[in-house]
Amino acid sequence: MRRFQNKSPMNETTKIFSSPVRYTLIFVGFILCAWALSDDLLIGGGPGFGFVQGAVLLAGVVALLGALLPQGYGVGLLVTYISLFGALAVGEVALRAAFAAKFDSAFELNDRYLYGLRPRVFKEFVHLPANGGTSHVYRINTDGFRGDELLERDEISKRVIVYGDSFIHAAFSEYSKTFPEQLERMLKSHEAGEVEVINAGVAGYGPDQIAIRMRSEIKELRPDLILVSIFSGNDFGDLARNKLYKLNVQGAAIPNKPTIDPEIVFQEMLSQRELRIRRLIRSILASARRPSHVRDPETTLQEAFDQHVREYEEFAILGDNVVRELRSDPYSADISLVANQPSALYKIKLMTRVLKDIQKTADALEIPLVFMFIPHPIDVTMGNHESGVVDNLLWPDYDPNKLINTLEQICLPNNMRCVSLLEPFRARGGENLYLKGGDDHWNDSGQQLAAKEVISFLEKNALL
Repeated sequence: MRRFQNKSPMNETTKIFSSPVRYTLIFVGFILCAWALSDDLLIGGGPGFGFVQGAVLLAGVVALLGALLPQGYGVGLLVTYISLFGALAVGEVALRAAFAAKFDSAFELNDRYLYGLRPRVFKEFVHLPANGGTSHVYRINTDGFRGDELLERDEISKRVIVYGDSFIHAAFSEYSKTFPEQLERMLKSHEAGEVEVINAGVAGYGPDQIAIRMRSEIKELRPDLILVSIFSGNDFGDLARNKLYKLNVQGAAIPNKPTIDPEIVFQEMLSQRELRIRRLIRSILASARRPSHVRDPETTLQEAFDQHVREYEEFAILGDNVVRELRSDPYSADISLVANQPSALYKIKLMTRVLKDIQKTADALEIPLVFMFIPHPIDVTMGNHESGVVDNLLWPDYDPNKLINTLEQICLPNNMRCVSLLEPFRARGGENLYLKGGDDHWNDSGQQLAAKEVISFLEKNALL
């Protein structure tokens, strides 16, 4: 007698999900859906639901629906997923290897001085068309300095360390053309034995970051000379943006402990974790949306002035202690264009304290220190440069010497050694020593002239 076969819906469901292929598709589907909804920085993060997250979610839903298909179709779908994910993995590895210098960040956040260079990184720099449009790759060594690995201290007879911002970092120049490297070659012609010049420049740095960083590394590096570069064109403004120093109620400059904007922290995390495929897509879309207009040099100074006043009011008056911008450096318009501007007076007091702190650190270790003051091309050209044009009717108090003079008035009465590049740059035509296209950085010739001026200063002051 034939037994009765139970064809209940429960048995049919059990049969549908009895295949290992279906189990695998269900597992893959749930994983992909959960990943898409997790805001993982690899594929998303931040507000909204991005394109890549949507694609991952769709792939998860398709995998779950595929588990309901006949087994033959399920096998085909699973093979497709394996092939697709394998190709994406290979593509990701290839992008990380081939485009690391283009997409990897050269910077990392730091609790003490906000940020520094990321060790063991290669980074690509691409010039503006006005400067030839060429590109090159530069290296950050194991110790977080641009250039080759440092030599052992007992292998060299003299070590010089050069601190500064993007002028010293000089991402825009090939290594051999940078100021520190040109200075090293010139020093070797004067000194017996091996000479090493360390490039401690970091793009966007202010003298306050230099002051804090010096305290933590000078003793270990044991230099014979410290050279601190101050770019008069924007280093005053860094003091209000970085918020590492402030004026107390008595008007004295004191150290401060700011916090970094969570959005900056998020973007830093995203830059390190995000899939390079996703970053490539975002980069292409951003390039397509980026406006191509050139900034008007006559309105640039007004914008810079407004920004400085706004930053001063937020920090000094309203007490905002959050760092919201790390590498925005507009021209110090509030100091050079207007007499006795409150924001200018505030930052001059901060600069005085910062430079004294730098000198104090060097004196404590009995290491000679020299400040080098780099002028802005606007001031070198007497208010007429691609990066900014001074309208004398709008700014009748403009003084092209004010920024450099202010720095010298801090140093000279306090017996601080300083060398100004303002007059040597003017004597050489000024504009020929800077990049084109509105870029206010010095070019290779400017760096060479600066190295010669520093060598001359060292000779006159018996520091060689």
